[in-house]
Amino acid sequence: MDHERFKELANDYKRWVIYSSHNMSVGDDLFSNIQRANHEVISLQKKMEYDSQHFHNSIGHWGALANARILFYGLAIENAFKARLIFDGKVYSDGEKFVGLRSDHNIEAMANQLGVSSPKSNPNFLKYVTFQTQSLSKYPIAKSLKKQKEFTGVIVGAMKRDGVLTEEIILRMLKEDELIRIFLQNKFTIS
Repeated sequence: MDHERFKELANDYKRWVIYSSHNMSVGDDLFSNIQRANHEVISLQKKMEYDSQHFHNSIGHWGALANARILFYGLAIENAFKARLIFDGKVYSDGEKFVGLRSDHNIEAMANQLGVSSPKSNPNFLKYVTFQTQSLSKYPIAKSLKKQKEFTGVIVGAMKRDGVLTEEIILRMLKEDELIRIFLQNKFTIS
């Protein structure tokens, strides 16, 4: 690939929107797996006949699916954010590298930069998604004790409404009818 081709592909905001849509679709699809894992955990609890290892594995499976789901949602938000900035000309490629592109996965800061906040129904949603995307969805423990204490007990990704909140944020971030149309046209269902 030469400089011009890289520049052309990197500056194509539609590619970023489509990637955001695909990440959202995968996150949505993981919900059915989370529901199955949740039913298994509840079934084991009701029977009161479970061995601790099987129960622990079921909880771990459920948690891993929720973490994966919110990681895909976080990446969907992040790619929508970058699409918007490329669309506005605030981020671009010079043919060698990006200029003005964040790479820290700080989704809350990215949303703030565009004037998009968490939904009123869950005012900490972007904060939680940022934490999950930067840390807990990828690693078994937070990067610091302070962060671990702050987010211990926070569950994000396991609820159906997490997908609704994510899509709401993405659509507000994209703003333009053309970008929203591209996003919605490229969503798919796996199962």
